[in-house]
Amino acid sequence: MIRAQVPRSRLPKLLHGMLSDRGDTFACLARRYPAGVTVPLPGRPLHVLNGPEAVKHVLVTAADRYEKGIGQAEARAGLGRGILTDDGETWMRARGSLGPWLRARRIQQHAPAIHRYAVDSVTELAGPHPRRIPVDGFLAEYTLQCLAAVLGVPAPHIAPVLAALDVVQDDAMFRVVTQDRIPTVLRPRAEQRLREARTVLDRAADEVIAAVDSGVPESDPPLWANRDDVISLLLAGYETTSSTLTWAVEELSRRPALADALAEERDAADDPTDDPADLLRLTGQLRLTTAVVKEVLRLHPAVWLVSRRALRDDVVAGWPIRTGDDVCIVVAEAHQQGWAEPDLFDPDRFLTNDHRGRYLPFGLGPRGCPGASLAHLEATLWLAEANRRLTLRPVLGRRTRALARMSMTTMPGTPYLIARRTVARAALA
Repeated sequence: MIRAQVPRSRLPKLLHGMLSDRGDTFACLARRYPAGVTVPLPGRPLHVLNGPEAVKHVLVTAADRYEKGIGQAEARAGLGRGILTDDGETWMRARGSLGPWLRARRIQQHAPAIHRYAVDSVTELAGPHPRRIPVDGFLAEYTLQCLAAVLGVPAPHIAPVLAALDVVQDDAMFRVVTQDRIPTVLRPRAEQRLREARTVLDRAADEVIAAVDSGVPESDPPLWANRDDVISLLLAGYETTSSTLTWAVEELSRRPALADALAEERDAADDPTDDPADLLRLTGQLRLTTAVVKEVLRLHPAVWLVSRRALRDDVVAGWPIRTGDDVCIVVAEAHQQGWAEPDLFDPDRFLTNDHRGRYLPFGLGPRGCPGASLAHLEATLWLAEANRRLTLRPVLGRRTRALARMSMTTMPGTPYLIARRTVARAALA
């Protein structure tokens, strides 16, 4: 098999792209080389393989031949060895201890609280008058509140935690591009910022751990209740759903007719009580809203890049992989496969039973995200209440840009024109 390889003469431009616009750079590689391509990075080759056979092999069939790779490995400098970044037996035990906390049945029991947070978030966002304002801060606070409710702990103070997580992610992306070859003595300011960020995150994690320990028998604390695992949860538990909702706002702000349809769907649905069964019934009535969430996840997957590092030599779809090589799957490009008009934003495709395209917004196999049930519930309830109560429009002349770090979101601070819906509805009286 003749393998495609990026010419070494193009590496400087490619590395610059990975630093300045990672998402577009990896997407262009996947589209230009649909059969796969090797990027001959110094010291460790990087293989971008997006075919169905490669995705299944690396993530499912031969998952034991790989560990977490580029991005997650470099994030250990700031996040430590938690559920998001670690691997092996320690990771398996910690993840197993988290499973019962994120099961769909437990999530459903917390649905009334999540719904109240959604209504409160939308009400605060509305304000008394129409205004031009970003939504990402509101969504970050909402998703952190939901995570805290499910874990049974108080939500951490949001501003310092988000700022610290930004520092950690920026540091990880720098280490990815430089392959962590820049000595720390040459980056004193960056290292100081990283230490300060980790101090903030340690304090937030300690508060969570203390709350968890007080709620379970002293002899039986969950294995995930340690600093590194809690910090992983703070990042993974809020940012993926927050990112999904920012993209949902972007798509719906440019499709007022679809936003109106979501508002009508929510008006026609039941108003729930504090009975979890009522919330289960409500989400079942929100078919179009659920389809919008799924279509946003297809076109704008928060987990935009799935990376694995080979533990031993392997062959993936005829592609030789050597021990230590990185294999990457560009999820948004994988989501192009098998769908009619894949570039089109079309939630209706999820209202039928004929959607058979590739779909892995939460990954696949034993390392797939365990928080899918929570993410779907948070996103569906917030989106339903937001469109019921608000109109959101793009700001003229503002181009929405993507920011690819450990998740793919819109650029922080992107403003929207937000106003209360003016149509009087009896259900809201």
